[in-house]
Amino acid sequence: MWQRFKKVLVNIDMKYLLGIAVLGILVIVMEKLSISTQGIDAFNSDSITDIFNKIKDAQIIYRKIEPIFYTIFIIDIILIIFKVRLKKQGINILVVNGLGKNNSNIMTNYLYEEKAEYDISDIINKLNGYYEGYSEIVKDIDYYAKSFMNSKKANNYAFAGILQTPFILRLGYIVGDETYFKLFHKKRYEDTFKLLKDNKTYIGNYPEMNIERELKESNELIVSIGTTFKITKEQLKKFDINKNNYIKFETTDMGYDVIESEEQINYYKKIIFDSIREVCREKNIKTIHLCMATSVAFTFALGQGFSKNYDPKVIIYNYENQEYAWGLNLFEKSEDSIIIPQNALEEQVKNI
Repeated sequence: MWQRFKKVLVNIDMKYLLGIAVLGILVIVMEKLSISTQGIDAFNSDSITDIFNKIKDAQIIYRKIEPIFYTIFIIDIILIIFKVRLKKQGINILVVNGLGKNNSNIMTNYLYEEKAEYDISDIINKLNGYYEGYSEIVKDIDYYAKSFMNSKKANNYAFAGILQTPFILRLGYIVGDETYFKLFHKKRYEDTFKLLKDNKTYIGNYPEMNIERELKESNELIVSIGTTFKITKEQLKKFDINKNNYIKFETTDMGYDVIESEEQINYYKKIIFDSIREVCREKNIKTIHLCMATSVAFTFALGQGFSKNYDPKVIIYNYENQEYAWGLNLFEKSEDSIIIPQNALEEQVKNI
């Protein structure tokens, strides 16, 4: 009941509450001024006499409903104050799931939570490995992200969910980095999504990010990022790793729950983007092939950092059935976004 009331209040347009408040203030001012109808006979104008008579009638009606008026006015002021608090201390959460029905709870300390929840797992199951059909999912994901950004009802925003890596990166890219997003993480053996510690909270020493580079005479760059588990060269062989530039990022400690805070994510992001963009400038990179084994929160945050105007073409791949089976062109429109690795390499050979 309490949550329903808060949701109803959040959806009430503030201009209506403010309109009632302004009207109430005007009525109170008029009452304090004590507009009198005495001396009306001094005017020989029928129109002025009519106005004074209407004021007199209004005063009579007001006296009858004065307790109701003040009750409504006070309630309206309370609602305005509470609505302002809800906006300041509320959070809008974008939740997207793509790996089966997810019954996990979302836990925050905010006064009000509003979730925009979407599930694409049924569509994925229906496509049954027909990766070319995933372009429709990308279209849906783009719509979810844009709709969420267009319906801002709070001062705080967050992302939660469990779905395929390319879709997470795409969501992060579409919402961009102009709006600050808090990030949820669900620990491996827990059933609750909890917010990572914010970027102002120091959590102590966290694992360092190791970097390995192998540069070749090529304008293709293979990037692997591992915080959950290692990505081996054997897994990347379909990207011609021996012929193309290669850079690997890997935390010294690995695991599903190794990332604990936004500060940690921002630290890793700076290392990764600085290193990738340095190689891109040095080797005039045209295409980045990105493979990730990281948390949902980190993947989303990394997506927010990519720029169509600054970075070369980025293809993010999904690992399933012991291979990188399909990819998503991060900057491409949805209908042309899905990439099958073999097809991508064949296209590269044609262009040589």
